[in-house]
Amino acid sequence: MTELRHCQWGTGRPLVLLPGWGQRADAFAPLAACLPGWRVLAPELPGHEGSAPAAPGLTGWTAALAAWLQRQELTEVVLGGWSLGGMLALALLPLLTLPVRGLWLLGTSPRFVAAAQWPGQPAGQLKVLSRLLAREPVAAQARFQSLLANGAAVVPPPAAVDSESLRQGLEILADADLRPVLPGIELPTLVLHGERDAVIPPAAGRWLAAALPHGTFVPLAGVAHALACEAPRDCARHLQEWWHERG
Repeated sequence: MTELRHCQWGTGRPLVLLPGWGQRADAFAPLAACLPGWRVLAPELPGHEGSAPAAPGLTGWTAALAAWLQRQELTEVVLGGWSLGGMLALALLPLLTLPVRGLWLLGTSPRFVAAAQWPGQPAGQLKVLSRLLAREPVAAQARFQSLLANGAAVVPPPAAVDSESLRQGLEILADADLRPVLPGIELPTLVLHGERDAVIPPAAGRWLAAALPHGTFVPLAGVAHALACEAPRDCARHLQEWWHERG
């Protein structure tokens, strides 16, 4: 059994948030502080910040996350994620037996890599990052952090991660394409996306919301990829308003 560490803040309705590639769970701390009435839980991804590594690939990581989530014995959960964490959240849904009542996706795309008629990161850039990761993992993380920042005043520090888990996470980003599963996700979903996001184009987030049967897209002006750190109050406000509107 893969043991995952996690952070937790507050009390109330459970909100589970999954971090992005190479990121720490406490990147959500500023956001959690703006969410009274919510119990926010954020696991460290496999191999991150003391969490045990998982079997490779989307299947291995989602199995580890699903097992951790089931052990929390939560009810009426809102499940969310940021970037890679959002992709993992989408892929997790068929594995869960606990009641999930909504999805909250921040800076998320169902397919990370660009393709014909699809906005994303060029495959060549991921190959460059992968080669750098094989030689210098710290430099690879730093390169990604600079892309994540895109001029933002607030950027979360990267996680302490073993290089194999970083490689596995990058492989998931390179290979996963969740577009085919979106029409079958009947949950109300809020998609937030920074208009200055240089990691995942806003057009991908807009497409994601439109492809979901009950998706709502909200762009955040002047915000880059690290939404929860750059604009925690705005993110929290949109979540609260969306949740109250849906009843």
